[in-house]
Amino acid sequence: AFEGEDSVVLMDATEDGIWVVVGEVHVPVADGIRFELSLGNAAQELIIFAADGAIIKRTISASSAHMVVSGAHGTNIAFHGACGMAGDRVAHLASESGAAFLLFVT
Repeated sequence: AFEGEDSVVLMDATEDGIWVVVGEVHVPVADGIRFELSLGNAAQELIIFAADGAIIKRTISASSAHMVVSGAHGTNIAFHGACGMAGDRVAHLASESGAAFLLFVT
């Protein structure tokens, strides 16, 4: 994405090693919420996650998106990263103040 835009540009390398644009995926925009991205299993979907624990999966080949988990407002748990797993599941790394890391699996 470019500064001020709410999308991610998908690129792929040709056999000659030249990067070309192959698509664009729009990501949610919300005041004060930082969203991060990772690719799902087999790179077929984009996993969009927020520091409050919300996870949205967006299929790259289609324009469909669905909420996997809504945010956990009012907790002292900080969410750090998410990745796709087999069986359409998502693993989400988190930590609680003064405690060990937690791993949530949907």
